[in-house]
Amino acid sequence: MAVTSAFLTKVKTALRVSYNNLDSQITDLIEEAILDLTATADIKPFTTSDADAMQTGAVIAYVSYKWFNEDKFFVSYNDMKTKMALSGKYRSVMLDEE
Repeated sequence: MAVTSAFLTKVKTALRVSYNNLDSQITDLIEEAILDLTATADIKPFTTSDADAMQTGAVIAYVSYKWFNEDKFFVSYNDMKTKMALSGKYRSVMLDEE
């Protein structure tokens, strides 16, 4: 999955990081966040080029938690993940074909 430069810039701004030598670490955390959202909360896969404000906020909260190791960001991430999982807009539709 490719992280757009615009999305990377948003996350770096939230982290207050200006050094480009950290881009690969931050990109890895962004990809990890998206994978966590789609794997653990049954949320539709999305890309950084089509992420809306809720998806962006969830990714930023996850990356902030990993970056700063502060629980307040993890609480925020889990809150947004729960809201997304309960919303028909974000939830993957699983059909029971039995």
